[in-house]
Amino acid sequence: MCESESLLTGNETRKKHLKLWHALTIEESIKALDSQFKGLLQKEAEARLQVYGPNVLPKSKRLGLFRAYLRQFKSPLMYMLLIAAGISFGIQQFSDGLFIVCVLQLNSIIGAVQEWKSDLQAEELDEALLSFVTVFREGIKKRIIASELVPGDIVFLESGDYVPVDARLLEACELLVDESTLTGESVPIRKSSHEIFPKDAFLTERKNMLFAGSVMLSGRAKALVAGTGLYTEIGAIASALARESETETPLLIKMRQFTKRIGFFTLLAITVIGAIQILQGNDIKDVFLIAVALAVSIIPEGLPVALTVALSVARHRMGKHNVIVRTLSAIEGLGATTFIASDKTGTLTCNKLTVKLIYIPEHGLFEIGGEGYKVNGCAQKEGGPVSEESLGILQKLAITGALCNEGVFKETSSGYSYFGDTVDVSLLVLASKLGLNKETLHSYFPEIFLVPYEPSRKFSASYNKDGGGVSVHVKGAAEIILSMCENANKKDLREQSEVLAKKGYRVIALATGHIKDVDIEKSHLSIEGTIEKLQDLECLGFVGIIDPVREDSIDAIESCKKAGIQVAMITGDHPATALTIARKLGMATTAEEVITGKDLTKFEADPLEMARLLREKKVFSRVLPMQKLIIVDALKKLGHFVTVTGDGVNDAPALHEANIGISMGKEGTDVARKASDIILIDDKFSSIVSGIFEGRAAYDNTRKVIFLLLSTGFAEIILFFATSLFNLPIPLFAAQLLWLNLVTNGIQDIALAFEKSDKSLLNKQPRAPQEPIFNRLMIEQTVTSGGFMGCIAFFLFWIVLKLGWSESDARNILFLLMVVFENLHALNSRSEEKRLLSLNFFSNPFLIVSIIIAHGVHIIAMYTPVLRDVLKLQPISLMDWLMTLIIGVGVIVVAESYKYFRVPSLTDTLKK
Repeated sequence: MCESESLLTGNETRKKHLKLWHALTIEESIKALDSQFKGLLQKEAEARLQVYGPNVLPKSKRLGLFRAYLRQFKSPLMYMLLIAAGISFGIQQFSDGLFIVCVLQLNSIIGAVQEWKSDLQAEELDEALLSFVTVFREGIKKRIIASELVPGDIVFLESGDYVPVDARLLEACELLVDESTLTGESVPIRKSSHEIFPKDAFLTERKNMLFAGSVMLSGRAKALVAGTGLYTEIGAIASALARESETETPLLIKMRQFTKRIGFFTLLAITVIGAIQILQGNDIKDVFLIAVALAVSIIPEGLPVALTVALSVARHRMGKHNVIVRTLSAIEGLGATTFIASDKTGTLTCNKLTVKLIYIPEHGLFEIGGEGYKVNGCAQKEGGPVSEESLGILQKLAITGALCNEGVFKETSSGYSYFGDTVDVSLLVLASKLGLNKETLHSYFPEIFLVPYEPSRKFSASYNKDGGGVSVHVKGAAEIILSMCENANKKDLREQSEVLAKKGYRVIALATGHIKDVDIEKSHLSIEGTIEKLQDLECLGFVGIIDPVREDSIDAIESCKKAGIQVAMITGDHPATALTIARKLGMATTAEEVITGKDLTKFEADPLEMARLLREKKVFSRVLPMQKLIIVDALKKLGHFVTVTGDGVNDAPALHEANIGISMGKEGTDVARKASDIILIDDKFSSIVSGIFEGRAAYDNTRKVIFLLLSTGFAEIILFFATSLFNLPIPLFAAQLLWLNLVTNGIQDIALAFEKSDKSLLNKQPRAPQEPIFNRLMIEQTVTSGGFMGCIAFFLFWIVLKLGWSESDARNILFLLMVVFENLHALNSRSEEKRLLSLNFFSNPFLIVSIIIAHGVHIIAMYTPVLRDVLKLQPISLMDWLMTLIIGVGVIVVAESYKYFRVPSLTDTLKK
């Protein structure tokens, strides 16, 4: 049996062999895996996928339905209600106790289902974020889903990628890898491909290997897949990693604190009212009855369910706007954003770079026709065709652009396929327009060595065989490339570069040269050695590349201004180019609003000066990744709630440091996605604004739910306090209160989570992140509406008793009035500021239906023997119905009056 066959037989054999790849040469590894340098055949890859299974690790434990059910009983408020049920049984109020238990069970089941569905939705979103990787299959580069990788595949990885497999390096170029996830070592490891290590070498010593879960910090790699899924080093400990991760959001933390306060207030109310009852000489059984009723009255039993629904609805709505929320805290956080630090390329612009101008020294400017990645454009000089001589000069520049290139651009039956860096692709499109082809050029000028582009270097270079010698082709930032050249007119070249940049073009310089003393054996070359030889080159010229501004970005930035959100562009582009784009977007108008990373360095140690710059500057150009982190930190110290966008590995620290990190779904690296809270599927800035709107709407709806529950709970407290003070009978039993809070009121609070907010939300200033949910506005409205309902309910109860009604009849009419109050008050809760008549009555059909259902259920309970006995109900006459309805409308009148006379001045005060 050959070694490759042994890999396909038995888990133990595979596990044992996977540990030895670092001790094998490249050729031995290729042979052992029965692979080849041009990759596997597609059929062979499919066969191996059947043997090894998908390249995935066991998923973290998700919240099961039963565990979600048990979690509902962790709340202190739930414990108090269970104690209340126990007390009811203890004083032989069996119907009350049983009803409390049944309703708590129903509430727990609804809450469990909602939590389980939310967790399932999060899992589905994770699965939607597929990770892709470039492989060699049958000698052709292609992009496949990482889960389809199999042992023997040849993969290509670059900076910013998560390593999806264990792999033996075949080629490594400036490769620096973070393996802290696996080894715990925080220091990045430099990798190389040709070294061989002892069989017993530690993981950190196996520098010719890549391990699944590690991060490519810089450089490029070509590697042979040695292990996938469970048959990787991290797969061996997958069971330990497959644990449930429970993260509480800031809103949920606030709610937990809120429920503790509610619990304290409940105990205080029970103590005070209980003391009044005892001092009045009431029976201890009655005191316990009131205590149970008060506990049920004050505790907002439906709040956890309604909150879960509100956040789930918001997440679903954001998904419709191509905004994937990875953490629930981002829903509320995005709505609180006061400052957006945005990337330019692909977010504010279309990210379809097109070469539109070429400047050749001593030959001037040439225009290039066509848009995007279509190859139907041609070169022109002053509106006319170019000469043969000029075409040859342009082709010389295009050859350098095509050879110093890591992109792929091919003609297919359906048009063209491409992938890679957008600058690289635009240069390949230019080559095609000028009659050149990358593959054909490589056959004439085989590549010896490639210095890949890295942001820290700002250039890339390719060494190619050229007859009996070696030619070098370089492209990158104009100032970097010109420093390598010896053109006599270097000053003029710099001026021309500035002219193009000021017109809004992204300027890429191209240069070439011949190297006489380079050993053309690839294995003898190194990045450092080749970079040293990049001197005395000939500058071939510049290409002026445009990236059209997204039309929707202009409107989105205007929306941010109206919403009180500041927007700044942070880019690595030339300041003149960045300013031109900013002007088109309406972000900036003058050069004084632009600062470069170099100038920013001078003020990094001066907090006051940094604060001034951040208030005045709208565009940050030529900014280094660590400076982006400094900007974010300074903004947070100024009190801003900062949202940052990014797509590269170098953006990860800033994404992590920001209050909300947003990465790109199309062009973003794996590292950026993992560091972010939100992912934009379409990479559009306008989607961020849509997400901010939904975030504000979610927070608004949460407040509406809380207001409804607290104001009705406050009404019940007023009712109980007044009846105790005047030594009246208990107004409502525990079962009746629980019916109000969960069966009637509980339907409406869930319906409020579906309330649609109008676009006026984006015309308001952002809320302060530290602002409590139960703020002054809500307190005043709770006291006003709740106080009115409580006082009117007490007076009705007191009057009908004075008129000679029996306790059961008085309690029955009071019960109906509270049902009417809470149903009508749900309409008040639709908006804190807008009056009811100004709202679209049918914009939230769920609420209208919930009110009808609540009334209908109460009527059914009146005529259903079991419920009628438990709730101590009796049928009501038509006149009594009309009376309660007329009285109930009063709560709308009071709320509308408050909004008319008080809300405008109060909201102005709060804004100030």
